[in-house]
Amino acid sequence: MLKRLYAGSVLGLDRSRIHISKMNPFARFFLDENVDRDRLRSALNKALADCPYMNYSVVQDEGVFLGLKENEAPLPLLYKEPDIINCDENAGHSCAVYAEGNMIGIVVSHVVTDGCGLFWFARTLLDRYFGTEDVFYKWAKEDDHDVDILKDEIPVSAGYKSIAFPEGSYFSIKDTVEADYSNCFILKTPYAGFRDLCKETGASTQTVLTALSLMALSECYLEDEKYITARIPVNARTVMEVPHTFQNASISNMRITVSSGDLGDLKALASKITSLSASQNTRDEIAYQCNLCRNLLLSESRDEMLKLISEYLGQDAIITSNLGRGLVSDPYAGHITAIFAGALMFPLMVYGIPLRDSMGFSCYDATGKGEYKKALKTVLERMGLSLNEIDPATGKAV
Repeated sequence: MLKRLYAGSVLGLDRSRIHISKMNPFARFFLDENVDRDRLRSALNKALADCPYMNYSVVQDEGVFLGLKENEAPLPLLYKEPDIINCDENAGHSCAVYAEGNMIGIVVSHVVTDGCGLFWFARTLLDRYFGTEDVFYKWAKEDDHDVDILKDEIPVSAGYKSIAFPEGSYFSIKDTVEADYSNCFILKTPYAGFRDLCKETGASTQTVLTALSLMALSECYLEDEKYITARIPVNARTVMEVPHTFQNASISNMRITVSSGDLGDLKALASKITSLSASQNTRDEIAYQCNLCRNLLLSESRDEMLKLISEYLGQDAIITSNLGRGLVSDPYAGHITAIFAGALMFPLMVYGIPLRDSMGFSCYDATGKGEYKKALKTVLERMGLSLNEIDPATGKAV
């Protein structure tokens, strides 16, 4: 049976990337020993039963719409990440699981789910692999497990107007290289030091991550007075009261717009980011953005579609997202030495990944120049944080 997608179809408007592995949500978990493939294959079969949404394949529906169709072919455990995930090698599935040496890798089409859905599955797969009795994902039979937040228009308070952005010139970065893992890097610092920064600024992990990422951007790229915007994806599940849906619920975004003159003092910048976040992380703003995307899919003319796409995309320079501590369970966290996660779908992306006693920065810089890595190192060290650089291909210190 075909399930029509609305939220997923927005992410799949660019048909050229819906199955390219590195342009979709992915995660690599590096273990302290080589992966036991037989054990992982058994864990995979169980995790797919726990998370049946990972058995879907993305197919064409009518017009701009895509759909999900259950793929009855067994999902193979691959030896390396495929370039595209709906290939013959992968039995046409829109996700892939592979193991190489001490690394377990997972990738899924953004049309199927978002980073949250990926990490629910990843956590459950690791739970099964390490023999945790109480696995993480248990919501496959909940009424809201497959709700599409864009299927129906969402009510917005009468007279509500979306957040207005300052008029003026905005800084942007253009891709100068094709999406390539060689332009990714991981920095790791003691978590205690990062938490001290959060305490000193009175701000959340996400806020401090965004502030440091913006400060690094000003260190290497900003040359004149321009506004600069960081995009923070919003997981709308709780606000929309569908906490268990596997479908893409990260359609809306917070836009943190500051001027280059705001980027000198961490505490002041964090305070501004906190205020801007609070004004946007509301039901009305999330609903407004969701309705905008729905209207985009239902638009009847090319001009209307282009106008809505322009409003949705905005003028963002960087994406930042804190992925949180829940990616692995405490009983086996000591066996995970590093995590590399992201999606190479935007010119500059910074993900925060706390893991036991460390805070990781999983980054992608599509300029291919390596300048952002140097700048982020400089900013973090200026804040008193000691750093290790981790190779995202091996999970080992560089």
